[in-house]
Amino acid sequence: MYLRKLLVLVVCVSILLSCYKDGVDPGQLLKNADVETGSLVPSEWRLLGGDNHIVRLSEEESVSPVRSLEITLDTPDPDFSGYWYQYICDEIPVGKALTLWVMVKGRDIAGDGINLVIAGQRKSSFSYDNLARSYDEGPITGTFDWTKYEVKLEKVDEDIACLAVFLQYLPYTTGTVYFDDIYLLF
Repeated sequence: MYLRKLLVLVVCVSILLSCYKDGVDPGQLLKNADVETGSLVPSEWRLLGGDNHIVRLSEEESVSPVRSLEITLDTPDPDFSGYWYQYICDEIPVGKALTLWVMVKGRDIAGDGINLVIAGQRKSSFSYDNLARSYDEGPITGTFDWTKYEVKLEKVDEDIACLAVFLQYLPYTTGTVYFDDIYLLF
């Protein structure tokens, strides 16, 4: 009897562990969500900023364990955004709803603010038009401690080839923002 219970437990644990692929939680599309893997730029994450943007991996602030993504700008830039982003082009959850869940910390964020984006790129074009943005609810500005922000995309359209997540520092913005524990769940 004991052996049978142990066998059932082993099978259940094996099934649960097989749900994980490349360190990604079931239902989680982003890799390196806690931005701990990688050196100067965290694995899987890309960055872009204007000449004066400081877009870097920070060890000054974090939710888990010791690193976060940072964007800082002291003088507003009317022409350029700064942003961290990640693409997902395999295993697209067509027809499902998505939730982008991000922990954000702000220090003296003024101007247009911060925008969190889920964007779907159609197979027939290079444009992102299946999207959801936090800016539609209002910009993220001010000084605040770690806060969870969510963005929901009601449905991934059938003709989406790739998804992207953008953690965007909008033009005309100043201050410092940190991002950590970034999840795209379906």
